[in-house]
Amino acid sequence: MYENQFGLSRRPFPANAVGASVFVGPQTAKFMAGMRKGLATSEAVVVVTGKPGVGKSTLVNRAIDAISGDKFIIRLSRMQLGHDEVLDFLLDKLDASDIPASTIRKISQSRDLLARLANTGTRVFIVIEDAVRIGEDALAEFEALTAVDADYPAGANIILMGDDPLLEKLDAPALLRLKQRTRLRQEVLPLSAGELQGYLKHCFRIAGGEFDLAFAAGTGQMIAELCQGNPRVANKLVESMLSAAAEQKATKVDAALIARVAKDDHGLRVDIPVTAGAPVPAAAPVPVAAPEPEPELIQDTLPDLDVIAPGLAAQGLVISPESEPLPSTDDEIPTLFSSTRMTSPAVEKPVAEKPVAEKPVAEKPVAEKPVAEKPVAEKPVAEKPVAEKPV
Repeated sequence: MYENQFGLSRRPFPANAVGASVFVGPQTAKFMAGMRKGLATSEAVVVVTGKPGVGKSTLVNRAIDAISGDKFIIRLSRMQLGHDEVLDFLLDKLDASDIPASTIRKISQSRDLLARLANTGTRVFIVIEDAVRIGEDALAEFEALTAVDADYPAGANIILMGDDPLLEKLDAPALLRLKQRTRLRQEVLPLSAGELQGYLKHCFRIAGGEFDLAFAAGTGQMIAELCQGNPRVANKLVESMLSAAAEQKATKVDAALIARVAKDDHGLRVDIPVTAGAPVPAAAPVPVAAPEPEPELIQDTLPDLDVIAPGLAAQGLVISPESEPLPSTDDEIPTLFSSTRMTSPAVEKPVAEKPVAEKPVAEKPVAEKPVAEKPVAEKPVAEKPVAEKPV
């Protein structure tokens, strides 16, 4: 088996989960709170509906276990009973001895047994797993044998389970009294993807292992999609996947193995998630709109340099607003340029320019003459003899 392959002490999904083996998620906590209120009295009827495999029986058992005090539980699995068979079934489950032949004496004996249990502080729960299958007459008979009245103050709780047609079944006129005793209608929904993965991890921990060590990353979501949140279907799928991995001597269940087992063994299909290492197909190129043409720049509104300063224009000088002003001569016109540019293609209103009389400025080029350095000849200094005067 796969237990040794994945380090498990036992199978992760026992047939009857009880006690700590039951996964308690958000839905379970809500269900338990509702059942505690619904079963507050000893003769109340509770109706639990949901699809097959969502965990109705497990949750009901957990709710009964949470009730304090001694309990006597009578379970009726999926079977059909006639109205004349219900009394014999009830006496058999109550461990009756010396059962009389008369129907009236049988009813009295069953009532005495229920009263005896009540006197010892023991509550009786009759759990009917498939209430639709048992039949309308049998349900009416169970209601009559467990009801509390003046002659028989001790009754029993009845918990009916089934899918959605059970609610329609209870609308029958023959079951009016059973419907009147009903204190709670509870629906069990499939688990969400997060709850299901939490359920699988819980089951593996109870079995002495870890789900994340046995299954590759992302495979929990695949299992949730395959089982649609149904724990019973998830149990069956995971068991098959673990067995297939053990046959292949695989140390971990990957996405490819899950997809193959789901298709070949169960006729189910699931998409394999794209991992970070797998190549991702390139997206189609998005068409890019052609850029809008840039607006045409409007010419400067001031006269050109040739008009206001021909001397500077002749020298090929360009002065920007940021640069320092050049020194001007007496004959030159001081210049200060300010250029205005529009950023939007607005229509320009023509500006009449007044002609500026140009004053010719004669520019004399200054030629630098090379300065020749003449060698300085050192003249010899003639020393004159100093005549000494006679003393």
